[in-house]
Amino acid sequence: MDTHHKPTSRKNTKISFRTDEITFAKLKAACLIENKTISSLIEDVLTEHILCQEAPMTSPDEKRLSHRKQCSISAVIFFKNNGSAFFHNGTIVNMSSSAIQVLLKSAHPEHEFDGGFEILFSLPNHDHPMLLPCRFVRASHLHGETLVVAHYECTTPVEKNIVRHFLTTGNLAHDYTSKKKLR
Repeated sequence: MDTHHKPTSRKNTKISFRTDEITFAKLKAACLIENKTISSLIEDVLTEHILCQEAPMTSPDEKRLSHRKQCSISAVIFFKNNGSAFFHNGTIVNMSSSAIQVLLKSAHPEHEFDGGFEILFSLPNHDHPMLLPCRFVRASHLHGETLVVAHYECTTPVEKNIVRHFLTTGNLAHDYTSKKKLR
């Protein structure tokens, strides 16, 4: 298969499959939550989880080693500087299998994070708290906020599995709760 082949914009192949009533009901619920048709949701799942995994089509300029997932997860950053401990509340806004982006609601100098830090959070639908060591990559400042980019390392197989599951599956229960609160 040619990995540089772009799919045509015209969809002319039809597929169908059988499923049980429970799976169909869950599929319909997911469609309502994501405001998509069943066909569109299934195509997204197939494209993301099968075709892209089989033959990833990244641009030559792509620097990322793995897929990012946008999210909004409360977190606490902890680091030591000159013998003092510092804690900052933040929100994880983007995560991949090796990197994380955390938005802090105030401006912080980059040198604050140079020695690395630890981040504490829980992924949606998991009770297991994650405390991961991070290596600072860069920070951006905009409108009095700081976006910190760092590489993290899962220290146990349990953490690796939880992160992998989060990155490869939808987060419908969390998304539904968030949307319900907005109404």
